[in-house]
Amino acid sequence: QSRPTVQVGDPFQEKLLIEACLSLMQGGHVVGIQDMGAAGLTSSSVEMAARGGCGVSIDVDKVPRRAPNMSAYECLLSESQERMLVVLERGHDAHAREIFERWDLECVCIGEVIAQQVLRVTEQGQRVCELPIAMLTDDAPSYDRPQRPQPAPRRSDELWAAPDDLNALILQMLRDPNLGSRRTIHEQFDSMVGAATVLGPGQADAALLHLHESGHTLALSVDCNHAYCALDPEAGAVLALAEAARNVSCTGAKPLATTDCLNFGDPTRPEIMWQLARSVDGLSKAARALDAPVVSGNVSLYNASSGVDIHPVPMVAVVGALPPGARWCGAGFVREGDVVILIGHTRANELGASAIARHFGSHQTVLPGIDLDEEAALGRLLRQGIADGLIQSAHDCSEGGLMQALIECCLMGEGALGFEGAPVTPPPTRPDLWLYAESASRVVVSARPEDARALEARASQAGLAHTILGRARAHARVRWSSLGVDVSLNDARAAHSAALEQVLPSR
Repeated sequence: QSRPTVQVGDPFQEKLLIEACLSLMQGGHVVGIQDMGAAGLTSSSVEMAARGGCGVSIDVDKVPRRAPNMSAYECLLSESQERMLVVLERGHDAHAREIFERWDLECVCIGEVIAQQVLRVTEQGQRVCELPIAMLTDDAPSYDRPQRPQPAPRRSDELWAAPDDLNALILQMLRDPNLGSRRTIHEQFDSMVGAATVLGPGQADAALLHLHESGHTLALSVDCNHAYCALDPEAGAVLALAEAARNVSCTGAKPLATTDCLNFGDPTRPEIMWQLARSVDGLSKAARALDAPVVSGNVSLYNASSGVDIHPVPMVAVVGALPPGARWCGAGFVREGDVVILIGHTRANELGASAIARHFGSHQTVLPGIDLDEEAALGRLLRQGIADGLIQSAHDCSEGGLMQALIECCLMGEGALGFEGAPVTPPPTRPDLWLYAESASRVVVSARPEDARALEARASQAGLAHTILGRARAHARVRWSSLGVDVSLNDARAAHSAALEQVLPSR
């Protein structure tokens, strides 16, 4: 009964549709299938016709609709959810109807494939539309909107004063809603439906789902730091895709493909169009370098709040896979005495848009730099090290830097192990900057003492920096005496768990 301007999805109906389509495809009579996204029936039909080098004829009167008196124009462009367009071999529509009725879904034959490469639409027996397929696909006009670089951000090289109490700062950072636990969200959903979840939410850098029929395991990570993109849309997009691919590799899975959701303001403004173009360039660069091609996505434009355009947010999701029987890896420390190693180089001056700069109200503008060849080498080292059993846990350093990652490694493990830090050589002059710098291409891993040397040798061979940070310990503390760090895990857990709850409305 709710008919808003923006369509509302029905996850249960979507699940029924997915199962019905999978059942239909097992019959071997599906020629083509596509969901109805932007532009609804129009885009799905013409895109399928273009790929097949043919045309399509549609009787719009047969299209199921929930509102009376809809015009052909409205039916063709409606973006109602939970719909698929299927092309079947002739003579099998009755079988399709039987399958969809079994799932309590409508299934209607609305047209057919034709040889002439046109989109032909009839309404009440009258032809109301006939357009060449190419006009709507490959020959469609492309926009070349004016672009103008966004104004340079206000720069500040001045650092905040070193904190008097580093331990108090650590707990304050754990209470940051952007860094805190997402438990209050994922507890509202049943993560074990279908019995496919390998590790529960918050236990690995990417979601791990086991496919029972094939034995494969899928890994999925979704990432974007809008604060990075606000400073530099291209660099921010590269960092977003790199982080998502790194999270997948931290589980042992090989990144295979990327999908994106490009969220921007008004593209008729030259600065916004420049943001969009630069972000796409960044995604393209990272996807090619990391062999994770963009296979799908969508765009949401004209987003503003109180007349102010949103920051550019090129959100990306990377999916990867593990073959049957392959080792996988979580993010939490596994056993007492394991050696904790940082792989990757930390640069303490890369504080632009960082969590700690935000905490102190500083306008640092130097974003983390990234070498995509180094990022690719890190991914290969992680996947091979996990496959060979050298790496027991892996957690990437991103927002919040090394200190945030170490504490999460303690909290995410089933045994709630603590950490004992080794002396740092040379010791940093500003431990807070070194611990909270957000340099890219870094991962905290743990290894059995007998495997640590072999893992370091592999890192050296791959040209990757590596530093022994300390060891996982049974005591419930994060202690790094040489840096003046000594935090109770109970205090850390309380701060981390409450971070998001303080800004969300009560359930």
